[in-house]
Amino acid sequence: MIKKDNELKLAIKNRELAVLRAVIETQSSEREKIANNLHDEVGPLLSTMKLRFFQNQKDFKEGTITNENFKADRAFLDTIIQIVRKVSHDLSPSFVTKFGLIKAIENFINDMEGIDASYESTVDEAFEVPSYISGNLYYIITELINNLIKHEQISKFSIHFDFVDKQLITSINHDGVGYSNEDFDIFEKNSKGLGLSSIKSRAVVIGAELKFRKNSGSPKIEILTPLTTE
Repeated sequence: MIKKDNELKLAIKNRELAVLRAVIETQSSEREKIANNLHDEVGPLLSTMKLRFFQNQKDFKEGTITNENFKADRAFLDTIIQIVRKVSHDLSPSFVTKFGLIKAIENFINDMEGIDASYESTVDEAFEVPSYISGNLYYIITELINNLIKHEQISKFSIHFDFVDKQLITSINHDGVGYSNEDFDIFEKNSKGLGLSSIKSRAVVIGAELKFRKNSGSPKIEILTPLTTE
């Protein structure tokens, strides 16, 4: 009994260390993602905007600037603002905390362009998902979908939420080829980006299980997240 008790304590300690390690890895990857997003998406746009201002200044001195120049610059600036909002929303989805996971996913889908996207939920709207779970789960879902759009060029997906046996089951069906759990592990290992690693880390933090089904007829991703109604 003493031996089993010690083994149990060791298992619990190892589990706590694994979760702590996942938290640290997630925080580190988030910092790098912030830097990459600012550098790769926002930085070049701001540099371009700066050049446009210099050109406008030159045109103004020469008397060749027109109202169309200002309209074009304003439209370009609106584009920058939209991208900054998207980056900010993806990195710190305060919308999730304020309105809940389901509403945040609805908002995410409504922002989709060129994609046939939908969602369905059988979860009672009065049921509240803890904020630390909803924030991480929102990231996992959106990162998985963005990955499918980028690498599998999907044109259609649907998200379904269901609550069964104290688990929130999130199903993502899409029209891509799909991949297995083994494929995902290989992709994550060989990936130069941080998105896939962050997905796995966040899943560990909230105790979620990821299931990937590779099927030419109906590829699917499931996220099983343990919850209680207490």
